Amino acid sequence: PKLAGSKCPQCESPIDAFGDHAVSCNRNGPWLRHRAIQECLLHTFVSNGVVCDSEVAVGGKERPADLWLPSFSSSGPIAVDVTIRHPTCLSADITVAQATKVVKERE
Repeated sequence: PKLAGSKCPQCESPIDAFGDHAVSCNRNGPWLRHRAIQECLLHTFVSNGVVCDSEVAVGGKERPADLWLPSFSSSGPIAVDVTIRHPTCLSADITVAQATKVVKERE
């Protein structure tokens, strides 16, 4: 509550009284959690003999796959995206239909 109304030291957005900004700031907590989950999954795959790499550019796309499993299944490689959401984050308001549309536009 004492910080409410002050600016976030990472992005300079206003800090709210409930602490929602602290867990949804794009330059703070979510990226640290994202990286921790990505590293945990990578370690789990590799330690179990699955060929896996992180941050791999796939098919010339500008955003790399968080995890790339080139020979995971007989149907082909798998790209994995690790997503961290907070319900008050504006980007969390996207629907499945909107996400599908974005994916199809980028193909």
